[in-house]
This record gives sequence, structure tokens and C-alpha cells, in this order.
Amino acid sequence: MKRTLSWALILALALALSGCLPKENEPSFEPDDPVVETVPHPTLPLPQNPQASDVLRVATRGDVDLNPLWPKHYATASLLRLVHLPLFDLDYDGHIVPVLVRHVQMSSDERQYTIVLKDDIEFHNGRAITAEDALASLKTYMRIRLAFDFDLSEEEDQETPVETLSFKGVHSAVLTHQYRSLSNIKTIESRGAHEVIITLEAPDPDLVRLLIIPVLPADEVNTRSLNPLTGSGSWQIASSSIIGISLVRLETGGHVRRIEASAYSSILEASRAFDAGDIDLLLMDEEETTLYADRSRIRKQRFDDDGYISLVFPYPSIDNRDLLLYAIESDPGVDFVAAPMSRLSYPVLPTDVRLIGARIRSLKTDAPEGITEEIQDEAGKPEASDRRPFRLIVPELGTPNRLIDKIEAALARVDRQLIVEHVSVDEWQRVLNRRDYDAALILDESISYLDPVDYLEGLYDVGLWNWRDFIDPDDQEILVAARRKMDPESRIQKPTPAEYAEAIYRVFEKTPAIGLAATSVMVWYSDNIEGTMSGTRYSPYEGVEDLQIWRR
Repeated sequence: MKRTLSWALILALALALSGCLPKENEPSFEPDDPVVETVPHPTLPLPQNPQASDVLRVATRGDVDLNPLWPKHYATASLLRLVHLPLFDLDYDGHIVPVLVRHVQMSSDERQYTIVLKDDIEFHNGRAITAEDALASLKTYMRIRLAFDFDLSEEEDQETPVETLSFKGVHSAVLTHQYRSLSNIKTIESRGAHEVIITLEAPDPDLVRLLIIPVLPADEVNTRSLNPLTGSGSWQIASSSIIGISLVRLETGGHVRRIEASAYSSILEASRAFDAGDIDLLLMDEEETTLYADRSRIRKQRFDDDGYISLVFPYPSIDNRDLLLYAIESDPGVDFVAAPMSRLSYPVLPTDVRLIGARIRSLKTDAPEGITEEIQDEAGKPEASDRRPFRLIVPELGTPNRLIDKIEAALARVDRQLIVEHVSVDEWQRVLNRRDYDAALILDESISYLDPVDYLEGLYDVGLWNWRDFIDPDDQEILVAARRKMDPESRIQKPTPAEYAEAIYRVFEKTPAIGLAATSVMVWYSDNIEGTMSGTRYSPYEGVEDLQIWRR
């Protein structure tokens, strides 16, 4: 009798929770009925206390090697940052902070840097990290980015080829400038066990911003395989294969002691695995975030990225810039023009410490002459326009389609039809230089923090506009000095936040460009995770060991 009553109560509870209690014309299950094999089992599992787990399941995207000096998908590179310590890193405010470096000394002519390494940090195999390791890592990193053998002495190995890489940021003017800034390095040499000497062709007081790179053992910098390389961080790769990698935590403390990362060929496969409960945490790059940011009922975390989406207009005429600026600003949906990203008028992040206490004025323009608002027919649909279409070139990689839809809607309000031309990686620079378009969509990334000077220099490096020919020298100096403010050790006098903000406004009032959005990266957390990681876009897994994982 007790057994019969127990099953009855369980079934009644299951039916009540599922909204499927028996109808009046259907037989009910009475407590006194005998238990037979045909009685259905409850549809909900019996309540159980979840069990704590020290294993976190995440996703990577199937990279072909584990060498962090070579380009990786963001999800993989972020895991490798737990394993390999860099020379420098960025903090939450965008300041450059030393990690393996004790201090940096710059010569009076700003042409030579002496980088002194800490002498108390070891690789996981117990060997001290030396200047030779930093030297080899720097040279390899430069060969990869600049696609040629960099200043290798005769006794060093020159047999490792560097293939032509299709970088994700090939369309980025900022990256173009920063990579070219690397070519300003004339020589790199070591002195003693802990000093690296970098000599430049031309003065560069901001070189440190380019040295946010991991350091590997000198004899492993050219290794490209799925075999784990020797690390130096708080995590170590325990196993690796084509299907994923496994990391174990070396330091004491924390709830998560192991990270199991499964490789997926695409974000679609990874998101399906997340939905199926196969992974606990899903980290997405900028492009993936734009696709999946609107998914609801998922606990998310967004990290501001040093990415910048802008429209650049062929100089000298900025009529098209003012036309589109007017069209966007007069659109009632202007606050959502960059959805799901944050609207950004200038290449400066909202969290930029150089702007604390100051605000940049918005760029606005009056209606250009000859502008006709959108004409609608009796059905409320736009009538065909005889005005010349607005031709926009966009890169094939990572096109933000929803953002382009917003631009199209804004142009329709001023009686212009948008024509979008997708340009391949190989053709991008040629088409950009042709200047027979109305605007070009630039998807910028950065090695370090997002900075107006890198953006403006990038426009010059890709042949679009030389800002130094048109901008007041005093404003040029303010922006250059503000960039050095991101280096705490810089001794140059910094502008005040108000001076910086006003210089930004004056400079970009003349710049043939419109800022549309700051990009971001995103983390999805499953229901079996408690807590939130404390990292940044560069180190999103910081604090991962403090997450609590529950299994049922």
C-alpha cells in the first residue's frame, strides 16, 4: 500500500508541474489502484541535490596548432593566455602593465629601449625565462606579422618559412599602422640573462603598446603542432588532439581545476552544443557576437573590445559624410544604428581613462543643400528615386549586416538608394585606392587599446587621408601626448581630459569618417554555472577558477 501511494503522489506531482492533470472524462489514478507495469513513469526526474564539479566545459574552433604567436580564433587564443605569460598586458582601464618585465628604459633620442625581465619567473619545466626566450619570441612574432625573415643573424636558423597569412584584420587600418610600426624596429638583441635591447629606425615613444605578446622557450617558437608547448602561466595543457584540449590549474585555490575545451568547426556547431548542454560556457569573438547578441534567456557577459566600425569617405569631398551623418542623426532609431553593438562616434572607448570627467561633443550637421526627404506613395512605400545611388564597399569577412540595414534605412530617408559591393581580401586595397565609391566600411582591430592616433595614422597608411596635412599641429600634439598617457611610465606631460575631448572633436570634425560602433566580445553562461569571470577582452578567462559548476 505504501508503494502504491508513493507512485501515485509522484505521478500527480509530475502531471501538475507539466500542466497535464487528468480531464474529467479520463480515468484518474487512484491511490488504491494496483501498481501494474503499464503505469507510466513520471515525466520529470526525481529531485536531486546537484553535485559540485571542478571541470568546466568550453569550446574552441579547431585551430591547427597551439603556438600562441600565430593567429588563432579568439576562443583558442584566450585559453592559451592562461598558459603563456606575455611581456606586457592591458588592465581594465587600457593601461599597459608589465607582466614578465621588471622595467623599461628608453634612450633620450627615443630610438632605443632596454627591457629588463623579471628574474623570478619560470617556465612550467622549471627553467627560468630569459632574454633569449623573449628575443626569439619577438623575432618570430615580427616575422609572422611582417611576412618576411626579420634581421636574423647568420648563426640563427632561417629555414622556417613564413607563409602568406590571411589575417582576420586585413581590412583594419589600425592594424595596418601597428604592424607597420613594428617594421620601424631595426634590431633586437639580448644582453645578459635578462635584458632585451630594441633599436628603432625612427623615434617611437609608444613602442611598448606593440609588445603585448606571449613569450615561449627559444627552441619552441617555431613549433607548429597540436603538441602542447611549454607554458609559464597558472594553467598548463594536460592533453591535446584534433578534437580539443584539456587544461589543468597549477596554482592552489579556486573551484575550477580543469578546463575541457572541445573543438567545433563553426559558431553554429558550438552554439548547438551549448543548447544541448554539452558545454558550460561559450566565448564568442566580435563577428560571432554580432550574430548571437540578441539571443534571449541566456546569461551573458559582454567585454568592450578595441574594435571600431566606421565609414570612410574619399577625400577631398566630405559631402557624402555630411549627407550620411545628417541621415543617421535625423533617424528616430539613431540610438540603435549600431545594434547590437554600442554606438560610438569616435575611435575612443567609453571607458577610456583619458576622458574621465569630460565629454566629447557629438558631430552634427545641417541638412545638405538639395536634400529631399523620402517620398512615399499612397500605400506608404518609398517611391523610386532618380537620385544617384549611394555606393558602399564592405569587406567580405565579418560584414555587420544589421548595421548595413540601418544605414540603408537612414539613406532612404534622404531619397538615396544604398548599393553594397562586397570586396574580397585580395581585392580590398585595390578597390579602396580606386576611390570610385561613396563610402568604405572599415572594420578596425587593435593590438592594444583603441586610440585615435592609431586610427588616423591607419587612414594614412592605407592611402585614404593624411591627417597631419589638415589638422592643427597643437591638436596633433594633444592626441599624441594622450596616447602616451596609456603608458604609466611615460614622463611626457599629459593633456587634461577636457583638452583631450575638445581636440578629439576638432580633429574628427575635419576627418572624412563617421564612427558607427564599438565592437565587443561575449560569453554565454549555462544554468549550471554560478559566478562571473572578472577578465577583460584580452584575458576573458581571468577569474575562471572562481566559477562554481554544478552537475545533476
